Amino acid sequence: METFVKWCFGALCTLPIFLGAHIYCVTRKYTCPGCGREFRAKWYAFGTWYHTGGTRVAKCPHCGRKGFCRYE
Repeated sequence: METFVKWCFGALCTLPIFLGAHIYCVTRKYTCPGCGREFRAKWYAFGTWYHTGGTRVAKCPHCGRKGFCRYE
């Protein structure tokens, strides 16, 4: 029973962190410098993108260009 309580406590402590990261990810809009269109990040690709300041390396779903995209 002690192990179950520890697992539940650990899950309840880490859940808000992952939920906050997910909300941060899906609310950002990225602008492609190639075609100028806006798009949103996929939750599974967000963590692997390189980023600097106000840009992230992302692949535009519209034109397919991969490069630094500015986000808001």
